[in-house]
Amino acid sequence: MSAFLVPAQHIGALAGFAYDNCENDDDLTRVVNRVTNESNDYSLGTMVAILVRANVDSLQARYPHHGDIAGGFLDSERALGHYDLNACASAILKHDLHPVDICNMVDCLMYQCDNVPDWESSEAYWLLRTINDLAARNLGSQPPAKVTWDYSGRGFLPNEQASA
Repeated sequence: MSAFLVPAQHIGALAGFAYDNCENDDDLTRVVNRVTNESNDYSLGTMVAILVRANVDSLQARYPHHGDIAGGFLDSERALGHYDLNACASAILKHDLHPVDICNMVDCLMYQCDNVPDWESSEAYWLLRTINDLAARNLGSQPPAKVTWDYSGRGFLPNEQASA
């Protein structure tokens, strides 16, 4: 099994979708961990941080001898900071994604993050499950899927970036 650092836009788009589709009046997304029975309300920035950390930690667990940060996919704390900032910036953009895109992107990120012990009890796992559930609830209210993001071999990117 291989793993990679998904594009920052991928993480930002997922967090942004969760934020845009939250069911609370306080703009927080409620996530219930079905293993620990804990319930947390997450802000947009917190969701981005959880998903970034999950991908980075999973890569480090998978490739511990390739580098000290994200298994060598990032070469410095500064690069990690830029990656996190790019994910945050992407989260506030409107991506106009179809729920099918979101489900595919969740599946991709879950696969990239599962190299850590106790993955299925982690905050990131249950956040991604929540995002997937939000997308599934929106399937009936959307016109037939017109996939706007393509798999680039490095994660999902908007069509115009995937071919570049």
